[in-house]
Amino acid sequence: MRGFRFTGIAVVVIFAATAGCSSSPVGGDRADTAPGGSAGSTGPGAGAAPVATARPSVLRFDPGHLAVQVDYPTQPPGVAWPTGGWQEAPLPAEVDSARLQAVLDRAFGEQSTGLNHQFDAALAVHRGRIVFERYRPGFGDQTTVHRSWSMAKSYTQALVGILVRDGKLEVRAPAPVPEWSDPTDPRHLITTDEMIRMASGLAWKEDYFAPDSDTLAMLGGAGKADMAHYAASKPLEVPPDSRVRYSTGTTCIVSGVIGSIVGRGDRYKAFIQQELLDPLGVLSADTSPGFDGAGNLVGGSVFDANARAFAKLGYLYLRGGKWDGRQILPEGWVDYARTATPAPAGTPGYGAGWWVEPKHPGEFRAGGFGGQHIVVVPQKDLVVVLLSDRMDGLDGDVRDDLVAAFDAVPDVTVPRVIDPASVPTNSG
Repeated sequence: MRGFRFTGIAVVVIFAATAGCSSSPVGGDRADTAPGGSAGSTGPGAGAAPVATARPSVLRFDPGHLAVQVDYPTQPPGVAWPTGGWQEAPLPAEVDSARLQAVLDRAFGEQSTGLNHQFDAALAVHRGRIVFERYRPGFGDQTTVHRSWSMAKSYTQALVGILVRDGKLEVRAPAPVPEWSDPTDPRHLITTDEMIRMASGLAWKEDYFAPDSDTLAMLGGAGKADMAHYAASKPLEVPPDSRVRYSTGTTCIVSGVIGSIVGRGDRYKAFIQQELLDPLGVLSADTSPGFDGAGNLVGGSVFDANARAFAKLGYLYLRGGKWDGRQILPEGWVDYARTATPAPAGTPGYGAGWWVEPKHPGEFRAGGFGGQHIVVVPQKDLVVVLLSDRMDGLDGDVRDDLVAAFDAVPDVTVPRVIDPASVPTNSG
């Protein structure tokens, strides 16, 4: 099993729980003390902190506990960056097109039988151009926005990278979380890095099927008005950086940290559009990020987009955070994303906002509830997007089949795997 898979009928509960999330920014009434700000300011854009101009930009981020290194493929000669739209091309000759077509026909035919059991979209970008693209009849087309679910965590990691690039956030310093501002609070030393890597040590019940699920309560219950505050109010269960436990809550705390720096509501939305989406040529109509009642991005689970927009996020990471001559993410930030946090054997591989798979060195992916995937394979210069509405786990098999269709395509990069015994402790 690669990553989490879910069965049962809890998707109905999840959809009901997120009904309180708005796809447009709304103001909030949370009082915040942001770095350089003042307590008691409220409403959209509240808490935006002035940034010391003397602090330099971060041109290189040290991943610290790097376990896998790989050279990122460069833009192929003669292929335009997809800022203005994706180019299309035939499948590589090495791909068994008949076998791939059979996988797609099954996925969008006999394996799509109705609610909670259907595939919605699939596409692959190879060497900078779309080489296959398929949509389920009745779903829509390349403009149709689809649920991201936890792929939003990968967008949140990108937004943090932009703040790191601009010298506005130090992820290995204690996170600027108001609930932990007291130096005597045992949570005070938790870092943004530890929260992104699911190693905060905070108590959290992610279980989507349990009536006492913290995730359900945050998305649609007591925590929906201010998700960062709800999650930050949880007690410390184990020392920070001593375990890896998947938590949508900690990513929402990180989203709140972003909001304290860039502003909330409309200012937060403008930051996302101007700093991340506009450089990639992603229009506002291509995405629908969700915001909570405090005006923070629902950074753990709502950054909805169409398939081609999701592919652009994957392509940014495939190119090592660079886009058409511009370093959107600091150099090394993608290495950080795709380096698994050291954890006990059998723990699903999780880096920083992205899943990694030890059985496939070099490959990493964004993943979301119900079968959402952006798979990045630098060795093949490949991005695969699969969007689904499934509760049976079949999406993982189809995802793997789509990636495996390119196994015979010649590698464009060679991964260099470091002996795990040489990897230092979690924090760099």
